[in-house]
Amino acid sequence: MKKILLGMAMLALSLPTMAQKSKKKNGKTAEKAVAAAALEDSQEERQKKAANIESRMMGPMHHMLVQWSGHWREEVKIFTGDKNETTSTRWERDGNMMMGGKFLNMHVMGIMANEAYEANATIGYDNVKRKFVKTWYDNFGSSILVLEGDYDEKTKSITYEGSTLDPLTRVPVKIRQVQKNPDPTTQTLEVFTLDKEGKEIKTMEINSARG
Repeated sequence: MKKILLGMAMLALSLPTMAQKSKKKNGKTAEKAVAAAALEDSQEERQKKAANIESRMMGPMHHMLVQWSGHWREEVKIFTGDKNETTSTRWERDGNMMMGGKFLNMHVMGIMANEAYEANATIGYDNVKRKFVKTWYDNFGSSILVLEGDYDEKTKSITYEGSTLDPLTRVPVKIRQVQKNPDPTTQTLEVFTLDKEGKEIKTMEINSARG
């Protein structure tokens, strides 16, 4: 009986010490957890800052836009009708760099369907999407066309894709544009859409020369 009482007394005396050790251990574990969380937060913040900086930086694709600025003379071929009839016209295009050289704004003037034609376009390279983005609007409509495209180094071309709504049916119509840039002084843009049967047809070709 005395041994039992002595054991219980020793256990009672050791409990506060064990509790203190447990508390210290838990405290250190909590401190480590807080430190690890803070490290993760700092790493995430650094990654966010790095991503934001990268999204604002100018690269080779932006410098390419500079080659397309200035004054251009354009010969435009329009393919219409079931027999793929062709009509031709001429446009003048002026391009200026904006926003510190990140975007190219282009103003086009000429004749379309025997009427005065005016259009405005903006091209930029989105570092986040890693794609060229192009907008186009003109005095022949009230919508803004938005296209996105990838650059092919081998062919020195950009293939844009997007869609517009058919004015009659309001059904989306896919549009594909191929912009070829063989050298800094010449440029070709081919425009393709889908016909009623869903077959891709060429609707326009623009051959541009600097000058």
